[in-house]
Amino acid sequence: GEGGGSSADGRRACPRCPDGRLQIKFSRSVPFVGCSSYPACSYTRPFGRGAGEAGGELIEASRELGRDAETGLEVSLRRGPFGPYVQLGGSAAAAAEKTALPDVAKLKVAQLRSELEARGMPSSGRKAELVPRLLEAPDLRERVPRKRTTLPAELDAEAVDLETALRLLSLPAYLGDHPRRGGAMRVGYGRFGGYVRLDGDGAKDEPVFASLPRNLTVFNVTADEASALLDRKLARPPRPRRGGAGVAAKPRRR
Repeated sequence: GEGGGSSADGRRACPRCPDGRLQIKFSRSVPFVGCSSYPACSYTRPFGRGAGEAGGELIEASRELGRDAETGLEVSLRRGPFGPYVQLGGSAAAAAEKTALPDVAKLKVAQLRSELEARGMPSSGRKAELVPRLLEAPDLRERVPRKRTTLPAELDAEAVDLETALRLLSLPAYLGDHPRRGGAMRVGYGRFGGYVRLDGDGAKDEPVFASLPRNLTVFNVTADEASALLDRKLARPPRPRRGGAGVAAKPRRR
């Protein structure tokens, strides 16, 4: 079968031409892996996470993809116990130091203030202000991961580039307001796959979630498709809650 080695930047070389590299391309119907030299080279194949579908190789534990233009932080592709994921911040060089880092988001206000004061930084404010301030400390900024996103099952880890990683890290992403119900619609990826979510005025008590069908992905779902999925979900009768309203209470024994 067609193989394909790795190019200088870590992405898999095209198995059909000498200069191309495999990358994710986006079609309205379905994403696919194609050659960067298209149209000179027309090699394509479907997505598949299978480790090294085109050559049987595993991705390395950590691969830098580039820098986020907004924050200047490293964006990397990593392999964890539950599969590949992309990460913003937490450079590969810092990870190799094996130095214990504070889990900033989980620190209590008093701990945050103590960490800030130890670094000579202002320590007044609420936790929502203290966390990002501490993350900007010179000794932590490049070392503490800011966000991680698991790769969707249909993505080929070998073909993930900086553009794809940034799109994943932007999730949940705003799609628009629901045209009839109001409230923001967002697309995201969770434990059970891709989903759309309705917030705000369109959800009376809690956000409403609807799973993406197989023909849609977090990359190509439109606002119209999201609103239709959410409408179908909202049209379903609510599941009865255990011991909730509408459930007859058992008579007490005398």
